Amino acid sequence: MIRSVGIIGNPLGHSISPVFQQAAFDYLKLNVEYKIWETSSSDFQQVVQNLRKVECLGANITIPYKEEVIEYLDYLDPKAKLIGAVNTIVKNNNKLIGYNTDAFGFIQSIQANSNFSFEGKKALILGAGGAARAAAFSMIDEGINSLVIVNRSLERANKLGDDISEFIEVEILDLKSSSFEKFVGCSNLIVNASSVGMAHTDSNNYSLINADWISQGSLVFDMVYNPITTPLIADSRKAGLETINGLSMLIYQGAASFNLWTNRDAPIQIMIDAAKEAMK
Repeated sequence: MIRSVGIIGNPLGHSISPVFQQAAFDYLKLNVEYKIWETSSSDFQQVVQNLRKVECLGANITIPYKEEVIEYLDYLDPKAKLIGAVNTIVKNNNKLIGYNTDAFGFIQSIQANSNFSFEGKKALILGAGGAARAAAFSMIDEGINSLVIVNRSLERANKLGDDISEFIEVEILDLKSSSFEKFVGCSNLIVNASSVGMAHTDSNNYSLINADWISQGSLVFDMVYNPITTPLIADSRKAGLETINGLSMLIYQGAASFNLWTNRDAPIQIMIDAAKEAMK
């Protein structure tokens, strides 16, 4: 019997998860098919419930459902419960268990690509959704000193701020704040956890931050991986800044998901090679 797993989100035109996940399943000769389940909000609950079918192993969850999905699950891994966002579902004895592998992927990506140390540093994050929540809590674990959250919706930003304010110093800004440029300039780490700059969206051609605002020596991390070189990454490189794109985070979080579904070690190099080929 062919088992199934897939990615649930909307839009999914930019996603390369099916490519590198399928490459991993095929390499280990596992009879699993990774599918694309682009899902409207009206169909979302039913698509999640469909994961209970006998042949299904689980799913990845992406924009915009990482928080909404929680109410449809049977259990949450403690890390996912703390973060308040799920990007991986595992079906076990017909129960749906939610995990967050974004946090691992974010930290692992920085450790693999940079000598950046979080201890005592200041960070600024664009966005307040599921990916931003994972990054925020993982940075707290790594010893970040303060965090500025910048988001269009102050309600969502304030919710994240309230959830982490007991651990670190937090500042909440909207995009039109007169303090935005100042806080960018005094941050050691800039993280784009929004969809701005993503291919196949209305915001693919611009960045929310002027690279001239960023201090030399700071690290710029853009979670967007398609395209590999987003406007934020391109501008930051021209300004002489260290940058990391979202591809390695995607691979590492995907490998952690693979491990959860299969109880097998993910063939990471196979996944990296397939992802890079898909991005050409």
